[in-house]
Amino acid sequence: NTVILTEKIDLAIADLKKAASLAGGDRRARALLKLAQAYQKTKQENLVKSTLEEAIRFYPASVSARLELAEWYERDGQPDAAIHEYDVARDIMPTAASSYVQLARAYLKYKRVQSAEQAFRSALQLQPGYAPAQFDLADLLVHQGREQEAMELLNALLEQDADNSRAYFQLGRINSGQKHYVE
Repeated sequence: NTVILTEKIDLAIADLKKAASLAGGDRRARALLKLAQAYQKTKQENLVKSTLEEAIRFYPASVSARLELAEWYERDGQPDAAIHEYDVARDIMPTAASSYVQLARAYLKYKRVQSAEQAFRSALQLQPGYAPAQFDLADLLVHQGREQEAMELLNALLEQDADNSRAYFQLGRINSGQKHYVE
């Protein structure tokens, strides 16, 4: 079974190489992105990075390739390079709240708390009520001991989505930590 899967990946890699060589611009970048993902499955990390960089050369505005490269840098233990790629992706999509959340999560991963908070708040300025930003910012505030601010965010989140179990759970944790067991 493993042999069959390996043969299929090898065939996919050959086909993607051919597609990348025949295409141009964003189509070539998409083929290269898929090729990098195939290399990732075969644990050829050196080829993953070089293929992603090639995809970005052909289509610098490829957010997907930049996000994949950022993840590669994270796996390789290069936080500054990863954050740079998340920054570029955010700059490519400056009106997408999700790009700010991705950047904030990267900041958190590398203990850059103030930068993470600012990125979450920027996401909420772009898209008020954006649930991933609200929840992650609330979680950050709880870890900083700013439970009241977190509770306000979570309650606002519940006003929009009364069935959000994660928000209820987080509110329960906060109230339990404050010994407000009834709440």
